[in-house]
Amino acid sequence: MAPITAPPSQTALSQPTLEAASITRVRDTIHQIKLQTSRILALRLKPQLSDDESQYLAIEQKKLTTLKIMLRGFNREMFLENRAVKAKSSEAKAEVDNLYLNLQNLKYEQQHLRSEIQDCRNYVYATRS
Repeated sequence: MAPITAPPSQTALSQPTLEAASITRVRDTIHQIKLQTSRILALRLKPQLSDDESQYLAIEQKKLTTLKIMLRGFNREMFLENRAVKAKSSEAKAEVDNLYLNLQNLKYEQQHLRSEIQDCRNYVYATRS
């Protein structure tokens, strides 16, 4: 039995577009970190560095440290935003749960009252003769 294959247009997934400002800042910072790291590695692979190259390497390492600190800050901001969204979601869920419980109570009360009405309608009165 031959395997089933699908045309490439159905299997290939396009890369999602990230439009949130916080995500693009993180993505751009990571890209800068990669570039900075490759520059530093290229300098470190040289057997001998001149004084100018040593100073340039120190500056590049400081830039890399700054980028890492920025990335940590972005991570913290996103963590706090995530926490706030979770809190809002939790509050909304609690409200929905409360409304659902009230609805169930009303349904129970309605069923009980209908049962009482039916019992009253079916009541056999004793007549005096």
